[in-house]
Amino acid sequence: MANSLLTIGMERLTDGKKCFIKFTDMLIGYNLPTLLDPRTVIIELMRDAVQAIDLVEACKALKEKGYTLALDDYYIYQKDFPSESLEYLDYVKVDFTKNSPLERDDIARLLKRKNIKLIAERVETSEEFLEALDMGYDFFQGYFFKEPEIISHKDIPASKLNALHIISELNQMEPSFDIIEDIIKRDVSLSYKLLKLINSAAFRVSATVTSIKQALVRLGFTEIRKFMYLVLLYDICEDKPDELVRNALVRAKFGDYLSSKFVGKVELGEIYLMELFSSIDAMLNRPMNEVMEELPLSQHVKSALRGEKNMYQDIHQLISCYEKGNWQKYYEYLDKLKISDEGVAEYFLLALDWTREIFQVWNNYNI
Repeated sequence: MANSLLTIGMERLTDGKKCFIKFTDMLIGYNLPTLLDPRTVIIELMRDAVQAIDLVEACKALKEKGYTLALDDYYIYQKDFPSESLEYLDYVKVDFTKNSPLERDDIARLLKRKNIKLIAERVETSEEFLEALDMGYDFFQGYFFKEPEIISHKDIPASKLNALHIISELNQMEPSFDIIEDIIKRDVSLSYKLLKLINSAAFRVSATVTSIKQALVRLGFTEIRKFMYLVLLYDICEDKPDELVRNALVRAKFGDYLSSKFVGKVELGEIYLMELFSSIDAMLNRPMNEVMEELPLSQHVKSALRGEKNMYQDIHQLISCYEKGNWQKYYEYLDKLKISDEGVAEYFLLALDWTREIFQVWNNYNI
């Protein structure tokens, strides 16, 4: 906690959003929540700590200091839970795998009367999500939001044919800068986006780049490919939440940094592309197998995203475990891939920084 929240900084980790942080009874007893800025965190009390502390007094003291409070894993029939502490809570998390539909509804009815925001967690299916909405839950988390619901067919936009033509050229044995430059010059939108991005903080060029050819040479074929896929991804996701794109970019850049641990074992830039398209099924509302048939990715990447076992799939699982904080599995994949943990945390932070810069450029210039 000291390293992640105090040394690194909450702003860098959460991009200005509030962060739910679990606190045990011991941490609360040491008054550790008061080390954190109440404007940046939500203090999450763990249900198991309820028996070990005077919950009412703890809540009251934290609320007087301006903190927002949440309770994890609430049961409506908790005999050891002091009901008067509900007066101090702002959020309550309800585990949908541990409560029946009737209990979920009873919790919603009880807590809504007290103006407590309800968080449905471990929402696994579309039916559970719709049920939670109908019951009045305010926020949702769970694997349902990481998996697509196949409701329609969405194609890659025809207006992005120029980007696809460039990607096709990049996949040639000897791609040509001249051909790529010619395609971009005929596309005002691509020209504008390329020059804006190459001159942004995310690419850290020492002098202003003013020509398409100069931008392409400075980037190199690998970075050009990434840029074109980024353009495609944004257009595909124009009606999707920003977080879907943001998460894909963080994973992609994180994977790019991790590639340094696999020199000679993976192709340059392929881990980036694999993670960039790791949620493409959710973005297009189509099965991953079907989408993979249309994208000019390597067979290694396609196989990994289909869930087939290979080294790329192991790297994908490593990144996923780190993202979710599944540390036991994360260390298992480190051992399987025969790499060390050294530098990984910094890679993830750098990926967050890079993604923030990309979003700022994209939004500030309405790219």
